[in-house]
Amino acid sequence: MNTLFWITAIGGAVVLLVGIFADGAVDFLDGEGVLSLPVIGAAVASFGVAGLTMSAAGAPGVLAAAIGVAVALVIGYFAARFAVSMARMQTDPTPQTSDLVGARGKIVTPTADGRPGEALVQLGGMPTKLTAHADRALPVGCQIVVVEARSSSAVFVMEAGEFWASEPQTDPQ
Repeated sequence: MNTLFWITAIGGAVVLLVGIFADGAVDFLDGEGVLSLPVIGAAVASFGVAGLTMSAAGAPGVLAAAIGVAVALVIGYFAARFAVSMARMQTDPTPQTSDLVGARGKIVTPTADGRPGEALVQLGGMPTKLTAHADRALPVGCQIVVVEARSSSAVFVMEAGEFWASEPQTDPQ
């Protein structure tokens, strides 16, 4: 009986690892992870480990197997619940090129004589380096605002102070 427990413990661990590193490519039946390889691997491995533990504690083979099945069902249930909650987890939308307009940042490679430089801006919470075009030379460290997204990697920028000064003033009345 111990051979069965060893085979299921090691085999389940292998299935679990294959399922994790295949990153869902081998999920089947439901698409949400309830019967995914990581869930099945966790349940099978827990059966083997629980059976081995009970055998080592002196339990008869049938009792060790019964406890192994119970542990496998509990672990499988919680692994499936975890997999479903991860599959349904809300994520932030993917940043779009249009999200660049209005982004603030700084020049990291100066613009000069009509040649573009580089700007570092925050996009989706991540620092993003972009090709920066400007009407005039902007030195390294200059605070900028993106006023036009020309592509996903090229923008037209203005110095932040100049941008805010050019904004129309609204009358608070």
